[in-house]
Amino acid sequence: MGSIYARKRNGITYYVYQEAFRVKVDPLRSGKTKGSGKSTVRTKVTYLGTAENILNAIQEQKESKLKEKKNYVNFFSGSRRSVDTP
Repeated sequence: MGSIYARKRNGITYYVYQEAFRVKVDPLRSGKTKGSGKSTVRTKVTYLGTAENILNAIQEQKESKLKEKKNYVNFFSGSRRSVDTP
């Protein structure tokens, strides 16, 4: 599980998702017990953007879901209805 960090560059604050994990140096040696081989820590960083960009992306996603209609079967009556998704 990773974490979200704020970073500042040239006076602009942006956010990244950072996740750390271990990888075996020798892929042929597996296991978690003592003597199973050396491992090294790797970090995966995913750029999320500025706060404004993140907010705009969330709002666009909500708007698209509100416009989308889904058909579903009412299991009790067997009828089909068209309903706006929240």
